[in-house]
Amino acid sequence: MGSELKEGNQTVWGFKSLRWYFDVWKSNQFKSLALTQRERDGEYGRIAATDLLSGPAFLPRFGKVNPYHALVKRLRGDSVHPDAVTTFPYDWRLPVAYNGALLARHVEQHVERWNEHPAAREYRAEYPQVAAKVVIVAHSMGGLVAQHASEHVSVDRIIALGTPWHGSILSLNAMSAGVLSKLPFSESAVRDLTVTLPSMYDLLPWWNCIAPSSTSREDPHPVDRALIESIGGNRSLYTAAAAAYADRATNRGGDVLDVIGIGQPTSASASIIDGVIHPRKEAYVRDGVGFERSSTGELVTLEPRGDGTVPTFSAAFAGHVSQSCQYLGHGLLPYAAEGVEVATHFVKNAEEPTFLTGGSNLGVSAPQLIRTGANAELEIVGATSETDVRVAILDEAGQVVAQPTFVTQAGQSLAPASTDEEGIFTVRVDNGHGTPVETSYMVLSE
Repeated sequence: MGSELKEGNQTVWGFKSLRWYFDVWKSNQFKSLALTQRERDGEYGRIAATDLLSGPAFLPRFGKVNPYHALVKRLRGDSVHPDAVTTFPYDWRLPVAYNGALLARHVEQHVERWNEHPAAREYRAEYPQVAAKVVIVAHSMGGLVAQHASEHVSVDRIIALGTPWHGSILSLNAMSAGVLSKLPFSESAVRDLTVTLPSMYDLLPWWNCIAPSSTSREDPHPVDRALIESIGGNRSLYTAAAAAYADRATNRGGDVLDVIGIGQPTSASASIIDGVIHPRKEAYVRDGVGFERSSTGELVTLEPRGDGTVPTFSAAFAGHVSQSCQYLGHGLLPYAAEGVEVATHFVKNAEEPTFLTGGSNLGVSAPQLIRTGANAELEIVGATSETDVRVAILDEAGQVVAQPTFVTQAGQSLAPASTDEEGIFTVRVDNGHGTPVETSYMVLSE
């Protein structure tokens, strides 16, 4: 969701402020993002991706998306010439494979232009043994797009920040009904939009994440076509996404460096109760043969954490790749100083990192949608005492509107926060070490 989208001259994604997202979302005007019948038939072009985001964006269930200008500025400053760096905005509603083919063409054109650039000629004259290399820096779904592009064009390295190589529970959650606290309009609006978008199917979780019934001795099972159809999803979009995932599993074009967000409470499985999907933070443990069980026969689980959107194991590319882990949420990985530093360093340096992190080890989560006046139960992890951590609630303009304190109950650190104002709010948790961790939520009236 990091690209601005326009339909003709009208902006449909990439507004000037978070308040615009709230107003447009509440009036249910995001319907223009849903695919039309012509687009479902493969006739794309109604909506154009015009640029990378210039400001933050917000989509319920997926939280806040930060802009990439700091990352791009740093990359251009570190390059032989700023023109060596190009950006690739794309229509993130469409299939990953489709956008991957467009990116491959964009790479070819960029390499051709760069090879003829005066700065490139001067560099080759001074260093005749050095050949130009293509490095793609990609955030989230952009890593999947980059991998598909590497099937069609030579790519030396992909630096993937928070890429859901094996999907995310949030995509499944957004497609299902009855998971958004039954707030007015929001439940059906999120569902009706996401079930039409091919990209959301590309982001489905592809591991055994669905819990068996409490009375069953069955193993957890993966998302399948029957489940997708039961929540109102599209059979053909699911089938195409499953085939694309299988294709990605066999393609290893170029080296991969994963920058993985850790320490944030992250959904890693889901249960189905009365036909409604409920995300869970536990992942089921495999034992090499099947799934590990306790002496009483119960499935063994663990909490893998992650970046709040992608569990750690899903953000790790299959097989041996280089990894750098950061205590950052999904939207901060390409935005915070630590993420920018790691990404830009490994554009030019080949040595393999083992574990590079900032000084903070905090995590935070919050419900995505709450009613005015209701408490948002903010969960803080990694804090040793109340005096070590500062919690602040910021409005769309970045102004602090509340500073809740947190208490520890039953091993959990919770900070109740409530507001009588509607809007999109950011929770910022800071212990004075590294970039503060953040999450976001929307407040709506009845």
